[in-house]
Amino acid sequence: MEILPSEMEALGIFGSIIFSAFGLAEFFYQTIEFIAKQLSHNSSYYWLATALIAILILYVRDDLTRYVVMASFLMIVRWILAGFAVARSHSQ
Repeated sequence: MEILPSEMEALGIFGSIIFSAFGLAEFFYQTIEFIAKQLSHNSSYYWLATALIAILILYVRDDLTRYVVMASFLMIVRWILAGFAVARSHSQ
């Protein structure tokens, strides 16, 4: 007996993967900000170090390019969504 159609099953799997990826991006962002706050540093230095590590990975290992680009895209989308959320909360 089939409970869900196969299209819904595929949509659920795809949604779970996307949700997990954004969850990891949020976890990474919060970790960087937490470490910077605990050490009383500006988080810009940590983001610069992260970008330099990503560039070094791209230079050394060409096969990891798509993963670094995907992680960068997730972080950019996360920042855009967070910016919209902050702008909306300030407007109300």
